[in-house]
Amino acid sequence: MMTTRASRRRSACGRLFQGAVKLYVYPRRNLATGEFLDANNFRPPPASQHLYAYLLENKFIQPIEEYRFAELDVLPKDVLQIIRDGDPIWETLVPPPVVERIKRDRLFGYSGATNGTPR
Repeated sequence: MMTTRASRRRSACGRLFQGAVKLYVYPRRNLATGEFLDANNFRPPPASQHLYAYLLENKFIQPIEEYRFAELDVLPKDVLQIIRDGDPIWETLVPPPVVERIKRDRLFGYSGATNGTPR
């Protein structure tokens, strides 16, 4: 029996959210329009709207409500590169508990070195 890509996607989502899994969504601002976007006002493509509504309504998707508005212009890919480059400025761009976790678990390429110099 041939399985379509869409049915494989639905199956994968079903397996992902069958346990106590939650997806925490950090808000952001569209840099081109200035529009504020969060989990509540995000509009997925038409084919995914029912699934998204179900996940949001049943609290599998949780909007992060405590954030620093000034950081909405900071893009995760930029922070990731700054971490990998060893520039300590990244520590000012993410919440303190996240800084601690990244350092403790050496996540995202964090090496403990600053611009090639060991700490």
